[in-house]
Amino acid sequence: SWSRIPAWGQAAMTQLSVFPDSFPLHLAEAALDLSGFDSAPPVPDILSLLVDRSMLQRLPGPRMRMLVSLRSFAAPHPGTDPAPSRLVSWFVDHLKPGDTQLDPEAPILFVALEHALSHDLESAAALMTRMSSFLLYQHPLRLEQMLEQIRPHMASFPPLLQAVLHLDFVNLHRHKYL
Repeated sequence: SWSRIPAWGQAAMTQLSVFPDSFPLHLAEAALDLSGFDSAPPVPDILSLLVDRSMLQRLPGPRMRMLVSLRSFAAPHPGTDPAPSRLVSWFVDHLKPGDTQLDPEAPILFVALEHALSHDLESAAALMTRMSSFLLYQHPLRLEQMLEQIRPHMASFPPLLQAVLHLDFVNLHRHKYL
């Protein structure tokens, strides 16, 4: 039951509700910020407690998942949770440009990217440059929509980011007509 979980566990559930499906430990660590709770244990211990309390399911590989009904219950009010911004920052720092093997994390990447597109276009552009190969070959229509959303704001981005995004437009155009 929700009331039997410590306050830091409830906060963790709220922050973990950002994940649309399963997630690995390293992304849970990226999304969670429980620094406001002096008594909060390390993230692996928090996840173990939540699994023991049937709030999360442990999956092979080692991944976890929150049930949809619990995710809906735990979800914060729209725009009030900083977890998506932390995920955007983590992906920008850790993804390698040109990586096309992002399938297991695609749902999480799309959540982070959609959040950035509506809250921080420069971070969205930086994330898109790291995902562009994956998007180009796996989700070209989505890439095209996102590039069009960013295009009017490109002049305000740093020159290198503008150049990389321009290359993404060129590659998308070439891919589309080959």
